[in-house]
Amino acid sequence: MEKCGYTHLSAGDLLRAERSSGSAQGKMIDEYIKDGNIVPVEVTVKLLLDAIRASGGQRFLIDGFPRNTNNLSGWQQVAGEELAVGGVLFFDCPEDVMELRLLERGKTSGRTDDNIESIKKRFTTYKNETTPIIAYYEHQQLTHKIDGTRDIEVVWADTQAAVGKIEATFASLAATGPAACVQVYSTNEPATSASKLADKVSAAAAARFGEGKVSVSSRSLEVGASLKAFDLDALRAFD
Repeated sequence: MEKCGYTHLSAGDLLRAERSSGSAQGKMIDEYIKDGNIVPVEVTVKLLLDAIRASGGQRFLIDGFPRNTNNLSGWQQVAGEELAVGGVLFFDCPEDVMELRLLERGKTSGRTDDNIESIKKRFTTYKNETTPIIAYYEHQQLTHKIDGTRDIEVVWADTQAAVGKIEATFASLAATGPAACVQVYSTNEPATSASKLADKVSAAAAARFGEGKVSVSSRSLEVGASLKAFDLDALRAFD
C-alpha cells in the first residue's frame, strides 16, 4: 500500500467485520469461519465489490480470495468484465511453520479460528479447495511464487520484484496496439449470432488484456453437408 500505491482489501477482514455486526448474515458467517469452511461466494463477492466501489481506487491488492473454484467462477461472473487480474502473489509456506505462526498469533489475535482444531480444518480445506486455484492461475501465467518461510525483509524484496513484473506487463500492454486478432465463426446461423458471440469474446479479452489489445471480428459460414453420410460420425469436428 505504502510503496506501490495499491488499495488493500482483505476478504477475511471484510467477513469478520460483517460477522461482528450482529446481523443474521454475520451469524451465518461466524459458523462457517469457526468450522474452517469457506463462506458462500455471493456473500464474499458482494462485500469485496462494495469495498472496491467505496474506496474510489484503481488498483487493488485483494488478500485471501479466491479460495475455491466457486469463488473464482462467482468473481468472474460478477466482476470479470470490470476488473482485470494483473497477477497472483502466492506466499508458499509448509503446514508445520504455518501451524506455529497461527498458534503464536492466537495468543493475542482474539480470533475464534486461531486454535489447533480450526487450524487443522483450514489446512484440509486449503488442500482440497484452494490448491486448484493456484494451479489455474499458474496455467494463466499469473502466479508469482514466493518462499514465505524466510525473514520478512527477504520476502518483501521478492514481493516488490513480483509486483514490478506485474506493473511492467501492464505498462507493456498499454504501450502497444492489439496483441492478437481473433475471428469468430458461426455455421448455418444468422449473422447476428456470430456477432453476439464476438461481442462476448471481445469483452472477455478486454477484461483480461485491456481495451484494444485483442481485435475480435465475426463471420458466418454456410455448411452444406455433413460427413456423417459417409459413416464418419465419430469425427465430430466436421459435423
